[in-house]
Amino acid sequence: MRKEFEMTEQELGELLEACKPTPAMLLVVARLWAARRKKMLTARGIALVKSWASTS
Repeated sequence: MRKEFEMTEQELGELLEACKPTPAMLLVVARLWAARRKKMLTARGIALVKSWASTS
């Protein structure tokens, strides 16, 4: 069920302040991106080897 509500500028400011990233969050995100990048590079490397092998 969807409900409509209003908030004051102060409440919006408090909500936005609470959503700001913290140093711990940034470390987690950095770790996740590093793992994703490694996986992507590995997958790309495998694709390149297969591509090269099929042309040889």
